[in-house]
Amino acid sequence: GTIGSNTGTENVAIGNSVLMQNSSGTGNIGMGTNSLFYNSSGGTNIGIGYSSLFETTTGSSNVAVGFQAGRSNTTGSNNSSFGYAAGYIATNYMTGSNNTFLGANSKSTDTAPVAGYSYMTAVGAGAVVVHSCLEEGSTLVGVPARRV
Repeated sequence: GTIGSNTGTENVAIGNSVLMQNSSGTGNIGMGTNSLFYNSSGGTNIGIGYSSLFETTTGSSNVAVGFQAGRSNTTGSNNSSFGYAAGYIATNYMTGSNNTFLGANSKSTDTAPVAGYSYMTAVGAGAVVVHSCLEEGSTLVGVPARRV
């Protein structure tokens, strides 16, 4: 099944359990099992791939393409995650906005302070934005690039 009890308009859901919790979100596109599963009121999100933007609840204007891409985002907006598990933090939720993760497993660390940062960029397979010696607006490029 797709799209739960929904009052939102102009949503597209293709796949099993896509936009299941959507209540009022508008203009969302979900393709792939569990894509945008918990979205409730977030709008203009695009999730393509198994469990992409899975945890997003109220965040808007996020784009995630790839298996579990952007899965950890909850309330952040304007985030971009491209690649296998890009932007996926296994043990924490991401609340920051305007972040870019490009490449397989590119992400911020599992620690809460970084998970809430905004304007972070990680480019390259395995590029990880790490808490220590790091501030909002940091950019890491490389395979794998890590700032510790």
